[in-house]
Amino acid sequence: MNREAWLMGAIDRLRPTYAAAGFPLPAKLKATCSWPVSGGASTRHRTIGQCFDAAASADGTTEIFVSPVRAATAEALATLAHELIHAAVPDAGHKGQFVRV
Repeated sequence: MNREAWLMGAIDRLRPTYAAAGFPLPAKLKATCSWPVSGGASTRHRTIGQCFDAAASADGTTEIFVSPVRAATAEALATLAHELIHAAVPDAGHKGQFVRV
């Protein structure tokens, strides 16, 4: 299984948890292992994940990138779970609804 398949499988398993909490994930959602747009090589404040709203995608898909530096399973899953919160509440930043999720 490649990294993308693993990430998509994790999303399938986590989707009911977010929905049960009242924060359903977008229907069109994709995750991949990729370097972030910026900050991926930083040693002080490294970006380890990013979520791009559906409006940024030509086909309306919410896209999540998990940095390849998150090689350990638990690290990758934690980063994915964090980015899924951004997918569920795209305008929250790291406050308000983000904290509640």
